[in-house]
Amino acid sequence: MSKDARNGKQTWSPVVAEKVKELAELIRMERFGGEGVPEEFTFSQIEEIGHQVGQMAAAEVDRTLVDNHRQHFVGEHPCPGCGRLCMCRVAEHDLATRDGPVALPEAACYCPDCRRAFFPSACFAEA
Repeated sequence: MSKDARNGKQTWSPVVAEKVKELAELIRMERFGGEGVPEEFTFSQIEEIGHQVGQMAAAEVDRTLVDNHRQHFVGEHPCPGCGRLCMCRVAEHDLATRDGPVALPEAACYCPDCRRAFFPSACFAEA
């Protein structure tokens, strides 16, 4: 994974750029039909539509990436104390983001040998 992908700066491929253009055209057709944006529409009204679509898209991207990220925490993980493989349980917490709610998974493991709980995501951060 690139450093830019980790810090939020991303250069999008032409394929993604084209899909965004297709989404914009779909929104235009659904909202205004073949006639297009009415003459009396203000930029503020146009911007509000863009903002609403952006929030919807951001929330969906968040959900999709979180669901994909959750796969890292399925199964057994080594205890950072003794190395024993321990099963994790994943609990979901509703997180209110600026773009809408997202069910955020939190994986927690327990090592019976060390009698300690550990969080695999914290182990990844240490690596």
